[in-house]
Amino acid sequence: MTAGQVIATLSVLAQIYGAPAPLMECLSWYESGHDVTAVNGDYIGTLQVGSEFWADMVPLYLADETAPHREYVAAHTREDPLARMIVATWAVAHGSRERRSANRLCWDVGRRE
Repeated sequence: MTAGQVIATLSVLAQIYGAPAPLMECLSWYESGHDVTAVNGDYIGTLQVGSEFWADMVPLYLADETAPHREYVAAHTREDPLARMIVATWAVAHGSRERRSANRLCWDVGRRE
């Protein structure tokens, strides 16, 4: 997946889930340079999703009956780039901004007043 495809995918997911698209793009840039193969210890992908974040968020995501990609996420692991982007975008839309390490660099991007 190219950087342009990452940005486009995050933009669509942000619209679906109600997360600020500029914030998602900022997080992706600062976390990985939009690189789906980025690895930093336990953190992988464009949004540097760690195993603890995945373990905490996936059950919450799957329990959200309004989440449109539940079957996809349920069928994939943290190794899947799209599943990671789906769960992370949903989590940001549901208030998980504080858990992102790049948050301090992206805090004002996409902020809603």
